[in-house]
Amino acid sequence: MDEESRKLDEKRKKLLKEEKICILLFIVILSAIIFYGTMKDYDSTFAPITILLIISFFVIQFWGYKIMSKHFYLIECLKEDVTNSLYKTITNFDFKPNRGIYQGLYRKSNFIDKYDEYNVKNFIGGKLEDHTNFQICDLLLSKIYKDSDGNAHKNVLFKGIFGVLNSEEIHNFTIRINPDINNKYINHIAAGMRKMVGIKNTVRLENPEFERYFEVYSDNQIEARKVLTIEFMEKLLILRKKLNKEITIIYKEGKIFFFIRRGKLIDEKALMKKGVCPETKKYTYDNIKLLVETMNLLH
Repeated sequence: MDEESRKLDEKRKKLLKEEKICILLFIVILSAIIFYGTMKDYDSTFAPITILLIISFFVIQFWGYKIMSKHFYLIECLKEDVTNSLYKTITNFDFKPNRGIYQGLYRKSNFIDKYDEYNVKNFIGGKLEDHTNFQICDLLLSKIYKDSDGNAHKNVLFKGIFGVLNSEEIHNFTIRINPDINNKYINHIAAGMRKMVGIKNTVRLENPEFERYFEVYSDNQIEARKVLTIEFMEKLLILRKKLNKEITIIYKEGKIFFFIRRGKLIDEKALMKKGVCPETKKYTYDNIKLLVETMNLLH
């Protein structure tokens, strides 16, 4: 660990202690306010104590906001530190913790059209082995709805990894890889997939094993079968076992879009809890390396 990483780790440990102290004081003061507020024999002699507790409550809240600001800034620094090794292994590697793939490019995929919030972070860009440009990021799509009382609620439509890369050939079909053939929730999502991507026809695959795990939609059956060779589908089966998550791959207008539900590029909680250690470095490196392998396969 170099000097800069060591100082960063010291800040992380100090901030974790501050967070614990702040939470403890918040609970103690809030409990005291509730206790004095519900006393039956409460009189004016307790007023100064109550006022002091209320002032302390707001001071603790302000301190908590400052700690959260430090927390978010430190997470960014830790993410920069843990991805440093990738600069040597990925051509033209670019990491932006507060950026993502712009929304206009996402809309071209027609993955989920109706949403209210588009949130992205942890942008990673670079080049594949054949110098094809790629972009990946963490994506959160949400829909806002109101209940009968007029209260707003947020429904998460998609949370996971979103990636896009260029393709020299123009194709138009969608592959959905199911990690669990008995998962009713995922099968329910599949029912609306054709409508979601604007494709009506299901491509029948020659191998029954593939049909257990893959659902392919295309308006051009011949074109889809030319691309979906047995060798390619066998590689997708290996990918399915490695990722063990629902994957949607969309070939459209010279682009390859892919979505990995419940996937994440960087484990921020583990990074804050353990710091930039061999374990978190390995997780990040292996995770992104697997995604690069995935993109090489899709391309």
